[in-house]
Amino acid sequence: MCSEIWGANCNVAHSVELPGLQGWVYSAPIELGKDGGDIHYLSVCDGGVLCRVALADVSGHGQAVRVAARHLLDLMRTHINLGQQWQFVRELSEALHETPGADDVTFATALVIGFDSSSGQLVFTNAGHPPPLWYHADDKRWGWLQQTTSEASDTVGLPLGIDFFGSSYTDSVVDLGVGDLLICYTDGLSETVDATGRQVGDELLDLACGLPVDSPMAAGATLLGLVDTFRRGEPVRDDETLIVLQRSRVTFEPPIA
Repeated sequence: MCSEIWGANCNVAHSVELPGLQGWVYSAPIELGKDGGDIHYLSVCDGGVLCRVALADVSGHGQAVRVAARHLLDLMRTHINLGQQWQFVRELSEALHETPGADDVTFATALVIGFDSSSGQLVFTNAGHPPPLWYHADDKRWGWLQQTTSEASDTVGLPLGIDFFGSSYTDSVVDLGVGDLLICYTDGLSETVDATGRQVGDELLDLACGLPVDSPMAAGATLLGLVDTFRRGEPVRDDETLIVLQRSRVTFEPPIA
């Protein structure tokens, strides 16, 4: 199996299949017909065992996003066969900060997730990004995918491109159970407001508790509908991206060389 990378920062809504995972990707730039500030890439390693999902929200459009997308794609290629992610995220942060002529790139939040289909272990690295929702199939409960208190610090997980001495990024590892769901999103979704100024992020976990969990597309599309209902006619104010992943119930076996 050859390594693969694909992604976009344009209007998309489609299902994906990764080693050990089923997924659904939705992205809607606020300016119809134009590329947005949300960037996502998905990759599969040379051996078809390790896959990676990177989701970034750049504080800008146009050249700012093109610069960030180019750096993100280059680093996805460089690190495609590596399980460790913190160095990948750190290099991306340094690249955004040091890029000549990219003054409009102020910062970007990012979430990078890697999944080893042979072990069921998931590694995640967060750079100032909203934490994913996590459905635990065995317990039939929703929660957050986030670092433990012992892993977090004032210098860990800052947004990309910020020149802060001593800043670092941490890889956290969890076991993803069969049937578990992860919902990754950008703040265009979590910061949706209604007419009173109330943010949906305060109620996102409550909304998730009513989602169907039989497929990534069903969970994602239903959540988008619930957020739109919460909005009560208020206009969309930012790009919205949603990536839903579910560990497959079929045991993944890597291809025979």
